[in-house]
Amino acid sequence: MIHEVLTSMILEAFLSKYPDRKTEIEALQVNWKSQEPSNEEWNTKKELSNIINAAFQVYLKEEALQSQSFNYWSTYVSDLFPILRDLTNSLRSGDWILYLSAIERATSLFFFFGRTNYCRWTPLFLQDCYQLKEKFPLLYDSYIHGGFVVNTTKKGSGVPFDQALEQCYNRPAKVSGGIIGVTRKKEAVALWGIIKHKKDQYVDLLEMRDDVGGELSLHHDFNPSTTTKVVKMVQDIEEYLLNVCSSLRDQGMLKNVLTGEIVTKLTESAIQMAERFLVKCLKPSTDMETFDDLRIAAFDRTKQKKDQTRGSTLGAVAETPMPVLSRKSFKKLPEWDFEDIYNQDAPPRQTTCAKSLRNSQDESFKKAFLPNIRLLMHKINMSEWNRLSHFNNPFGFMEFNHDEVMAGAKLIPKPNEPLLLPKPGSDRCMSCAVVGMGGILNGSKMGKEIDAHDYVFRMNGAITKGFEEDVGNRTSVYVHTAHSITASKYLLRKYGYKSIPDDEGIKYVMIPEGMRDFNWMEGLFKNQTVTAGQYKNKRPWTYYAEQYNETRFYVLHQDFLRYVRNRFLKSPHLNDPHWAIVRPTNGAFTLFLALHTCDTVSAYGFITEDFRKYSTYYVEKHIKTKVILYSNHDYILEKNVWKKLHDSKILKLYQRLESETGTKSPSKMP
Repeated sequence: MIHEVLTSMILEAFLSKYPDRKTEIEALQVNWKSQEPSNEEWNTKKELSNIINAAFQVYLKEEALQSQSFNYWSTYVSDLFPILRDLTNSLRSGDWILYLSAIERATSLFFFFGRTNYCRWTPLFLQDCYQLKEKFPLLYDSYIHGGFVVNTTKKGSGVPFDQALEQCYNRPAKVSGGIIGVTRKKEAVALWGIIKHKKDQYVDLLEMRDDVGGELSLHHDFNPSTTTKVVKMVQDIEEYLLNVCSSLRDQGMLKNVLTGEIVTKLTESAIQMAERFLVKCLKPSTDMETFDDLRIAAFDRTKQKKDQTRGSTLGAVAETPMPVLSRKSFKKLPEWDFEDIYNQDAPPRQTTCAKSLRNSQDESFKKAFLPNIRLLMHKINMSEWNRLSHFNNPFGFMEFNHDEVMAGAKLIPKPNEPLLLPKPGSDRCMSCAVVGMGGILNGSKMGKEIDAHDYVFRMNGAITKGFEEDVGNRTSVYVHTAHSITASKYLLRKYGYKSIPDDEGIKYVMIPEGMRDFNWMEGLFKNQTVTAGQYKNKRPWTYYAEQYNETRFYVLHQDFLRYVRNRFLKSPHLNDPHWAIVRPTNGAFTLFLALHTCDTVSAYGFITEDFRKYSTYYVEKHIKTKVILYSNHDYILEKNVWKKLHDSKILKLYQRLESETGTKSPSKMP
């Protein structure tokens, strides 16, 4: 209850500071009495929910820097409570992996609060647990299927096996040769076999005590009197916390909620000591330096060499997928020793164009630009999988299951490269326009200029019908994700959206944003409905306006996406707790695809210095909407990069200038 009260109080403080977010949260509500929401509506609400959550995480960080009290309670809600919750849930459900995760996260807290015995034995206990699969696979198999707890027939009723033995069998389980130390003492395994048969007896005993009436349920039903009592308890807790600590935001110093006394400033020294101690505990019996190393070694029987498991050698061939890494294990973007190493085996592109951006003398651009970076995805061998599994999506396969991804990835056709060829009769320079959906194009009359380029790139909604005068009507390359191609049909319908661009010979390029995109590709390449994930039962090929042809379908490579982020658009927000959702926009990826494909590039409808003067999208002709800078993209960083590339003559950015009379008029591009 305390957790619920604190969460509510923090959320109210957030909404009081940012009242506009309240409207967005209200937009997430569903009226169940009306027609059931469509999949598109659900997807839209899910995207909005992620954006609000990211903004909330930024708010938490900002407030924590200003108030120790707020920092403490926010930490309790975000870090301490999840450990307790996961530990409890793992024991009730018999989830061994979740149990180990909760124990590992709790270890630093034992050091912080000076729990000597836990500090001494927890690292050794974890080491035992992580080595079970390799040393005692039968015991590991029992644990992974819930054998480390005693269960009744009631769902979620697991009791730790150690706790079940506490009264009668505690001594034989904990004496020398007991369960702790099982990977180092063979007699411990034998002892486990002796006492294991007692599990059945405890199951019977628990069933008799808990299920006298027969049928079991996970929770008691709340009758009206119980509900009233709970509501009163919640109100009392909130009143008490407010009386003792004042406002969570206004209380600058941290107070003890029981005594009201000021608590001295906390430091991270205890956490750092814990980390050093954990490493020290690991080193005597292994050559591992971190828990990530230990986990990789314990769960991978092939004992791959370190350069293979960490992916520092691109050509090495591994036999099995590495253990799945979790984004929750990292408080900010992890930096690997091979972070800035990319496949550079794209077919060399020869150009005789004197104006080509590849001939730029700008030092910073020359240093960052990789002309032969692999742009497109095709075959992924196991070594590549393991290397890319260190990076979160869309930059890699972190948290993804190998077989699930490969069901779609293995079907990706070999790309016809290069993506584009110079037009016959041109001046040997391949000119490209990249058209975003920014409101700056509304009334710009740039349509003819855009269509005059050799090739035109578009992304996302890409509506042209009815807006030709401002945005043109040609599309040569269309960049999308499974989300953008499905959500546009729903979100942009009122602006006349019918389908994605369907020009003859158009090239479709996909950004593999998440697991849903690989599910989408599997259905698309097999010409069947999607069988799993968010778009289950959808027919992907119907979204391509009868222009889908696998010889003109491409998928951007994770190395290229990561290269764009690392070398050009590395946001400081990648150091924030919500780092995993921060990525460049689809428009940014499209613009850099053009920069690596064409000789000259012009960008239209992208964010500029005066972006607040325009509506969000050019389709909003008769209204002025406020531009919202969502937390999963660093729009300000992108704005600055586009301006820098324009000033350096790498690309031409369409901008509108103020006339002397104060009215906006289109400016010709230099």
